[in-house]
Amino acid sequence: MRTEQKDPSSRTVQENPSMRRCAVGLAVCVIALIVLGASLTSELLITRGSPTPAVSASTPVEVTLIEMHTVAAWLVSVLTPVLAVWLLRDAPPRLHGLAYAAIAVVVGEGLSGLQSILQSAPRAAGFLHAVLAQVLLSIVAAIALGTSADPSPDQFVEDFKQPPLRSLGVFVPSLAFLQVLLGAAYRHGITGVMMHLLNAMVVTILVFVVGMRVIQEFSSHPSLQPAALTLVIVTGVQVALGFITFILLLMNAGSPAALLILSVAHVSTGAVTLAASVVFAIQIRRYIRPIAAVAGS
Repeated sequence: MRTEQKDPSSRTVQENPSMRRCAVGLAVCVIALIVLGASLTSELLITRGSPTPAVSASTPVEVTLIEMHTVAAWLVSVLTPVLAVWLLRDAPPRLHGLAYAAIAVVVGEGLSGLQSILQSAPRAAGFLHAVLAQVLLSIVAAIALGTSADPSPDQFVEDFKQPPLRSLGVFVPSLAFLQVLLGAAYRHGITGVMMHLLNAMVVTILVFVVGMRVIQEFSSHPSLQPAALTLVIVTGVQVALGFITFILLLMNAGSPAALLILSVAHVSTGAVTLAASVVFAIQIRRYIRPIAAVAGS
């Protein structure tokens, strides 16, 4: 009797708490890396007018920040391959691409942070270094989410309104990533601030419209509602921090310490916003059935 072979990528995936804890731990290290990197960038902007440490540190604060940033970078560079190998060995095939992506981003992050690269192309290398760290956080967040069990049949929902949420969900992380690019370009002196401000308004409107729609339509859903609410709150905080920082700079008000704290908080919550938008988009694709599938059933 012939036994039918099932596609391993289609099998039901069970939750892996240990792998999720490892991914969460790595995410914490990446956030620390982003906070320390943003702190160093802001400190250099205040003391030297340049965001890139292309020369040796000249103040005790810079020395401390560089040392702490280096430690966080080593932790991330060690934990990422460990998690990636674990994923390739034990995780379902759908997570293998994320494992390879995480390794590639860490390699790019390390190369762009080398002193020789920073000295030869300070703006481009600093920009790439800042962006890749935030991309890595989103990848790790997607990995952590991917280690959860597959949805049960009773968790699937339908969305018959136009435009469909499955389409809108793709635009949210796309525009959030564009906002990260524009913010990093502004901080490293590549572009002006206007594009960053204009896109911030577009992202905020889109997040609030799509997020509130999900909250209203699926208020009792155990996964969609928390993902939407988290994204809306984090985006609101991030945009508020950005506008407060911008206004203080325009008015030439606020102490250097206050501006540094606000700037670092703005950059850090921006990375969390991008990761939250990725999680939000994945949850929409996981739980909201396509209209064609609903019609076919």
